[in-house]
Amino acid sequence: MKSFVISLPSAHERRSHITEEFHAKKIDFEFFDALTPDLAYEIIKSDFDFFDLTKISEGELACALSHITVWKKALNDGLDYVAIFEDDIFLTENASLFLKDSSWLEQNIDILKIETFFERVILKKSKLSKEKHVISELKTDHFGAAGYILSKKAIKNILNYIQHLTTLKPLDHILFSDLLKHNDYIVYQLEPAICIQEKVLKQEITLVSSLDAFRNNFKVPKQMLSIDQKIKREFLRLIHKLRLCLFARKVEFK
Repeated sequence: MKSFVISLPSAHERRSHITEEFHAKKIDFEFFDALTPDLAYEIIKSDFDFFDLTKISEGELACALSHITVWKKALNDGLDYVAIFEDDIFLTENASLFLKDSSWLEQNIDILKIETFFERVILKKSKLSKEKHVISELKTDHFGAAGYILSKKAIKNILNYIQHLTTLKPLDHILFSDLLKHNDYIVYQLEPAICIQEKVLKQEITLVSSLDAFRNNFKVPKQMLSIDQKIKREFLRLIHKLRLCLFARKVEFK
C-alpha cells in the first residue's frame, strides 16, 4: 500500500509538518501536488463539462479534482490499495501498523475511512480487529476526506459513479455521505481512527492553507422548497437526530 499526501507545492509549512509526522512514524509517503482552482477548472472543461458547480466552492473543487487525479495515478501505477491524506493531519503512534502494507485488510474492504471528525456516527457489524482497533460499517454521514484507504476496485467504481453525476459536491460528501445511500457500496470506518485534521484536534490552527479562503468565502445557494417539502425535511431531520441520539457514538482518535 502506498501513501499519498495531497499538498500545494507552495505550502512549505504544511509539507514540513507532514515530512516530520510521517518520518516520526517511519511511514513512507509521496507528496502529490494539489491542483489550484484555475487548473481544476481546466480539467472540468475537458473531462467533466456536464457538472453543475453551484454547490461547491473553488477550493473544494480544486480539492476534489486533486483527489480524483491521485486515484487515477494509483490505477496507472497498478496499486491494489492506496492511502490518501491531506497535508494538515496528525497520525497516531501506531499508524504504521495500518499503513505499511495492506495484508491486514480483507478483500472486500474497499472504502475505509481512517480519519475522525469527532462526529457522532452509527456503526454496525464490526468486521475485523487489529491492535485494539475495529473496522465497522459506516451507516451515517461522517464528513472529512483527510485520511482514507481505497482499493483498486473502489477507485474504478467511484470514478464511474462520479461520471454519472450532474452536480459535483465536495469530495467528502460523495465518499462519506452519498455513497452510504447506495447498496452497491459499503463504506467502512476504522475505530479508533488513526488520523485527524489539525482543525479538529486543536483549537488554534497553525497550518494555514490558501485553499481555505476559497472554502470559507463560499455560500451554497439556498434551495427553494415548498411548504410540504420543508415539513418533510424537518421531519426527516428530527428522525435522524433521534437515531443519532439513541445509536450513535463518537469515533475517537488514539
